Amino acid sequence: MAVLRTLLTALLVLSGSMAAAADDSQTQSAVDPSTVEWTAERYLGARPMEPLPVRSLSRDPQSSGLLAAPAGAPVESLGRPPLRGRLDFDLYIHDPGAQPRYLTSRRRPQSGEQAVKSPVVGPFGNRGRSAMDFTSSRLLPRDARVVYPYSAVGKLFFVKPGGGSGYCSASVIEHRVVVTAGHCVYTPGEGWHKNFSYVPAYYQGNAPFGTWRASRIWTTNTWFKGDNDYPNAADFGVLVMRDNTQGERLGEVTGWLGWRTKSLTPNHLHILGYPSNLDKGTEMHQVTSGSYDCCFTNTAIYGTDMRQGSSGGPWVQNFGVRAKGQRGGKKRRLNRVVGVYSWLYTSDKKIMIAGSSIPGASFSNMVQEACDNASGNCSG
Repeated sequence: MAVLRTLLTALLVLSGSMAAAADDSQTQSAVDPSTVEWTAERYLGARPMEPLPVRSLSRDPQSSGLLAAPAGAPVESLGRPPLRGRLDFDLYIHDPGAQPRYLTSRRRPQSGEQAVKSPVVGPFGNRGRSAMDFTSSRLLPRDARVVYPYSAVGKLFFVKPGGGSGYCSASVIEHRVVVTAGHCVYTPGEGWHKNFSYVPAYYQGNAPFGTWRASRIWTTNTWFKGDNDYPNAADFGVLVMRDNTQGERLGEVTGWLGWRTKSLTPNHLHILGYPSNLDKGTEMHQVTSGSYDCCFTNTAIYGTDMRQGSSGGPWVQNFGVRAKGQRGGKKRRLNRVVGVYSWLYTSDKKIMIAGSSIPGASFSNMVQEACDNASGNCSG
């Protein structure tokens, strides 16, 4: 461990100590007009949202104690499987064979230029230069995406403040509530994203649970007033989704994940989302990884090769279904979102690390406001 920590310290430029950002419990919200019609062309033109590009890190001494144990009791909520099993494998939001337009618009080598291709398989398959081990895989089988708890994860499309469409990853955490990253719902200095379309279990244009529009969006005050600083202590966003034309609530159709604050580190998690660097962002991807280092402005580091488009994807504790005979254990809570993909280290792609803010009071207050926004948004 000492060798690994020394290597990480050499890779990450630690520029001295920096005061921890306070866990600001205030939130910001806006109404989503959902007036834009999402055509196949618009979906295909959506560019993956960049995780926050961290190039240097300063350890936060005031929160480094979280590496041992967070102060105060965590706040949490239960997840549950879907109540109804409606699926439509024939519903496509665009042609499954169509290339995302952001890929086809990339510059091609001119005549006489040498195209440099990265090998598909190389020496950093499940460990980057940070020496953080992880396992990275497509879903197997691919249609596991429609089975809970995978069914609660999806692709979140939106229109950016300056125009043009983008996408992030997201997950359902209540009947009508979806969680993602703060930078997926609001860009400081530019404004709120809008006209969200959430596609649970998206796969190459297929929308087996349909598409869902947002009515209202929230982010934390820490992200809203953070001047685009990162790592950010509370890079979280939530959305309340409208019911579908059959009057069904989103969580009734897909199920939803639970969530838990102050549990991101130490832990071992499933990292889920739609990274554009893997399968061109057209399939849900998964990484299993253990926490490695903490705390950089209230964020923690995990090993992963998932990059752009992964922003907002859930980092889930005890993802799956318990077997008969499984008992004991210190962290027994199943399918709890304990973080979301926020930032990655960009100076060298082979380092293969990413970070999430550590959910605290600002996160739980934001979810509570979404629940209180209308009757039936949340269970209980």
